[in-house]
Amino acid sequence: MQTQDFYILHQFILSQTANFIVHCKEYGLSEFEADRIIDELEELANG
Repeated sequence: MQTQDFYILHQFILSQTANFIVHCKEYGLSEFEADRIIDELEELANG
């Protein structure tokens, strides 16, 4: 993967993570709970 492609992918992941945290807060979850969910999803993705 080229450096520019990696940068674009990294920015996309950061923006999606931020959007997810906003949605969690809208549903009444804390940022801590959103972070916990993200950590669990990362563990699932990594096997």
